[in-house]
Amino acid sequence: MKKSTVKRTMAFALAAAFLMTALLVAGCSCRTYRRDTFDYNDIKYERIDYEALETAFEQANSLVNGNYISLVNASNTAVGYLNTLIGDYQYVYVEYAKDTEAWRDEFTWISNAYSQATSLYYELLYNVLQSSNADRFFSGWSEEEKQLIVQRHEAMDDEYLALQTEITQLETEYNAIDTDDQKEYADEAAEILIDLVAAYNKLAAAEGYDNYMEYAYENDYGRSYSPEDAERLCGYVKQYLAPLSDNVYAAISSANGASRASAANGLASPLSANYTDYVALSENVLRSYFEEIGDYMTEAYDYLNECNLYYQATAANNPNGLTGAFTTFLYNNDAPYIYQYCSGSWSDISTFVHEFGHFTSYYVNGSSGGSDLDVAEIQSQANEMLFLPYYEQLFTNSDALVMNELFSSLFWSVTMGCIFDEFQREIYTSPESYATADDINALFDRLLEEYNADWYGALLGSDFDFTYWWAEVSHTFQSPFYYISYAVSALPALTIYEDSKTDRAAAIAEYNYIQQYGNGVYTFGELLNNAGVASPFTESTLRSLADFIESEIAA
Repeated sequence: MKKSTVKRTMAFALAAAFLMTALLVAGCSCRTYRRDTFDYNDIKYERIDYEALETAFEQANSLVNGNYISLVNASNTAVGYLNTLIGDYQYVYVEYAKDTEAWRDEFTWISNAYSQATSLYYELLYNVLQSSNADRFFSGWSEEEKQLIVQRHEAMDDEYLALQTEITQLETEYNAIDTDDQKEYADEAAEILIDLVAAYNKLAAAEGYDNYMEYAYENDYGRSYSPEDAERLCGYVKQYLAPLSDNVYAAISSANGASRASAANGLASPLSANYTDYVALSENVLRSYFEEIGDYMTEAYDYLNECNLYYQATAANNPNGLTGAFTTFLYNNDAPYIYQYCSGSWSDISTFVHEFGHFTSYYVNGSSGGSDLDVAEIQSQANEMLFLPYYEQLFTNSDALVMNELFSSLFWSVTMGCIFDEFQREIYTSPESYATADDINALFDRLLEEYNADWYGALLGSDFDFTYWWAEVSHTFQSPFYYISYAVSALPALTIYEDSKTDRAAAIAEYNYIQQYGNGVYTFGELLNNAGVASPFTESTLRSLADFIESEIAA
């Protein structure tokens, strides 16, 4: 399962943005950007001196009504500690992903430390807002931003910190579930989810929201569209794409046998008895593709390799590793990083290309590259789509692979993005109706039927009961309400792919614009409009893409 940075990244970026000194952000022209070289393997982690962090915030608070320059300097020192903690968190999360047992205690500690430090941060901003230095300190800030400080300060009391600690504990309990029985797994996950929903809803209530869904859309992800917009999109997907589902399944089923055979015979020579490194074996083809897209992408790929910013976890080498894949930004090193759990399948290639779309955005734009998660998922998913023609250089039956990837990846992203948004919307807005594992399983089963998506389980294996699959999707536990971003971004990615069928150069230009300017300068809608890509929230877009998908199946 492909995923982006964990939910906390958005909060981290927000904290860094409040730093009173200027932040360096790469320019937005389509140019190369060379970052400082280092070796990830040389990083020496040492727990931050949290007492020094607390002392720095105490010092800044003592100066809120004092000399302005002294206040600014003290505030920058305190926020500098916070940003170091943020960078430490990203490193710890990467290492935790590699070995959840070895790094569990440190992950728990730093998660709690971040929650406490964030509380200190908003306390400082609140105190300055009430001080004689307020007008000068917050010059240029909007009233809405100032009000947010008040809300966050009031919300971050002892109960808030206790809830954050509880959420972290529940997340680690979810990661520690250890059973191969699907129903048992879902039952354990459901108990955790019920407690998580209660904790998250309490956090949202403390900040004046009816439920965590409303809070998450606005605050965790900073979306420029509302839950109502997402609900409307889900309706269009049911209306125009769900009826195509049976035909898509038939196309994928036809392609699967041929594609798997070609994957076995076309590219790979095993590197071990049970694992093939398809990403390494595809290096020359990947490089050719990156060169076509632009110099900035080739440079980012060289940087990734030079600095060891890519890690492949496997079942053999990482028995306690997190499944899935993500790209994060190491603030302390000003560099992106990819973690990928590899199965030794040809699909590892598409997963890497997906994550490299995120990596390149971070490489070009620094931490601002992930500032809009919906844009970030276009950068990753459109990268997968533009790479599809290169399968013919890797596999003997590339047409079958393209058909498989196009529909099992993008059609899946749209459908599942909507299903999981509805799934979480129901649970978070009506928690009393979903108080047992049976209730939650039944909800997911109903949504699969409404979207005509029951057949997806067959892609995961003949023995797989898809009713319980919801429990294996970590986003529901680690980043609630993130999953709709896959649907919102997959539709523009499909549009770019459709454009590439008639004018590949123009489609690459659309993609490059989204890569170079996808750093928060424009809203999601503005960026798509500027790039010449249709909005995913209009009925005409869904109708047009349905026609395109039908034509691709027929071809």
